[in-house]
Amino acid sequence: MPRPSTRLQAASATDDGRFIPEDHPAYRRVDMSELHAYAARQQFAQQCAQGEAGINLAEAALHISAEDDALVSHSTVPLPVASYLKRLSSMALELARLRLAHLPPDTAAPEDVLQVVEDYLFKEQCFRLPAFGRSNVPAGALVDHPGVWEDARHAYLHEALVSKKGIAAVLAVIYSDIMQRLLACGAINFAVRMECRDFNRLPQASVLHGMTRASLLRPDGSITNTCTSAALVEMLRFLKRAYWPFPWQTSPVDRQQAGIATGGGFAGAAQVALEGEADAQLQAIARTAKHRLERGIWTSPGAGDLRRAKAACERLAILCGDDCPTERRQHALNQY
Repeated sequence: MPRPSTRLQAASATDDGRFIPEDHPAYRRVDMSELHAYAARQQFAQQCAQGEAGINLAEAALHISAEDDALVSHSTVPLPVASYLKRLSSMALELARLRLAHLPPDTAAPEDVLQVVEDYLFKEQCFRLPAFGRSNVPAGALVDHPGVWEDARHAYLHEALVSKKGIAAVLAVIYSDIMQRLLACGAINFAVRMECRDFNRLPQASVLHGMTRASLLRPDGSITNTCTSAALVEMLRFLKRAYWPFPWQTSPVDRQQAGIATGGGFAGAAQVALEGEADAQLQAIARTAKHRLERGIWTSPGAGDLRRAKAACERLAILCGDDCPTERRQHALNQY
């Protein structure tokens, strides 16, 4: 490195005259992970701005993965979103060329096509649910740190594409994206709606009669989204719960099964904010986890991760804040 000028030395030197490059903007290192996280958030917001019909659920889900990966990995390169989208495209092309070639798009029964797609995804590719289904947190219980029970990796689309295991919302996004790609390339001529009312089982598709490729093809060549963004909401709520660093109250079993509520962490977080954390052991675990995460070491989120919990709250506010005011409330508490 060339010797700094006299002016730079005067601006960035200790009392003994030693030059400190990090103290001068011209030499200061840039945390690329913050730039990658910011870019991923912007792209996620742009997808949400497209509205329910225009949003690309798979791309939005991968931007969630990219932001959280940047926050925890401190990598100088972003998560390769395009590569994972290419993997989805490859699966759709394999289905179109090798599995659906014997089913003409204009005459084949939609039910026969769906059976082929489900066999490909859930038998041949072996996509499956975690053993606990929707959530591993005990119903009707107050747990100190829900991350001890949940595994956040099951709520990331890129992880599901690699491990072939993910929560039902992630598998619904994969299923929906494959169907949209098949429709875009002309391999099928009908649209489906993903059933997102029960996230305890594998996703199921129902045919939207009367909706053909011609009616759903947009001017830019993309296909109108027919899968509700409730799948993204479920993914973000799972991540928020997995990273929540405060006590979490779950709902009774009957309310969980009915989909009325899935619990919340507002009361526990408010109590900690007002009274402080009483358990010294949990404080020690949290400090150790924070130390490791700040150095890019993936660790169990059992003690919580406020940065990623806050990120999940912010994205939920972007996605459904007006419809779910409680998401804004929990985001406000994280800000506090």
